[in-house]
Amino acid sequence: MQKIPVEDGVNISFRIEALQSGAIQKTTKYRAGATKSSDHHIFPRQLRQKFTQRGFHDIDNYLIRLDEGTHQALHFKQAGDALKGGFWNNEFMRRMNDMEAQIGNLTRRDILRIGAQMRRDYLPGLKLLQGLV
Repeated sequence: MQKIPVEDGVNISFRIEALQSGAIQKTTKYRAGATKSSDHHIFPRQLRQKFTQRGFHDIDNYLIRLDEGTHQALHFKQAGDALKGGFWNNEFMRRMNDMEAQIGNLTRRDILRIGAQMRRDYLPGLKLLQGLV
């Protein structure tokens, strides 16, 4: 009978194979959310030019402090995402496009409404560090 190496009750060869195939990833402090908190822009910096074109110039004034795990989860990129920045940036862009299809060009106030609604939908109870949303 072949002896299978075991570490902490887990088959080592299975763990190595899973790491090599990408089925699992080695955990780091960063991935585990154990690093310092970070500031999250409610209005994606990647869309800054679109906001500026619509008269909204101060997106850096709308931040929420998140633990790193939550911040990474919001920016998780899924297959088919059009933008870098993952879920949050893509959802923001989708909502802007939907609203523009309904009412035409968006104003600063319309963009603020989208940001406020996304905060309520995905980050309830968290207070802004700055801004009025």
